[in-house]
Amino acid sequence: MIHYIKFDLNFDAVQLKKELDALTSLSWPLHYQKRDYEGEWSAISLRSTDGNSGNVFISPIENITYQDTELLKVSPYFQLVLHYFHCPLQAVRLLKLSAGSIIKEHMDAELSYENGAFRIHIPIYTNDKVDFRVGGDVLQLKEGECWYCNFNLPHSIANRGKTDRIHLVIDGLVNDWVNELFNSSRVLLRKEGDEKEPIEDENTLREMIYHLRSMNTPAGEKLANEMEARLHAAYNKE
Repeated sequence: MIHYIKFDLNFDAVQLKKELDALTSLSWPLHYQKRDYEGEWSAISLRSTDGNSGNVFISPIENITYQDTELLKVSPYFQLVLHYFHCPLQAVRLLKLSAGSIIKEHMDAELSYENGAFRIHIPIYTNDKVDFRVGGDVLQLKEGECWYCNFNLPHSIANRGKTDRIHLVIDGLVNDWVNELFNSSRVLLRKEGDEKEPIEDENTLREMIYHLRSMNTPAGEKLANEMEARLHAAYNKE
């Protein structure tokens, strides 16, 4: 199992900041998994399930379609960054951890290269007081760098600095191009281990179901019903 990879890819931090700064007048919805953080952890979507930039929910349902939001359509450098990844892209978000805020240690489900999915982090704004840990290791992610992290492993982030930390976060599906990238000379740093994949967390599923129902939309109800059926199948076996 791959814990993390630092790639030999450096995107233009000046251009990333320029496009981000053009969006800062927008409201940043707080992350829906409120039990996982203290302070302010918020997001804006560049790709979401309905094409709405205010919808930051990551669907747990397979084969769900993600769409470009209105913000991505007016952000040419973000588009250029995404075009580098020759694979199916799912959610793409700008994630902000405000100064003094923390994301508690937790694990995500089925979000790893080995499970056929991956999440890339590209820091836009950060500071040297950010404590970012994956699988017990402290990682130093610098502006413009490109990292894959296995968030099925225990991970946490504490922003002890005086400025907000904002990353471009890209979710995608593994294909031949991704396999080649993950095993190419573009890998600068790589850690692997033999840990087993964690079991999907029941509390996380229930929180997602609650969030979907609170959206009060037909699509949200449909996803919530599908998740609830999956939950019952997994936890009510005779």
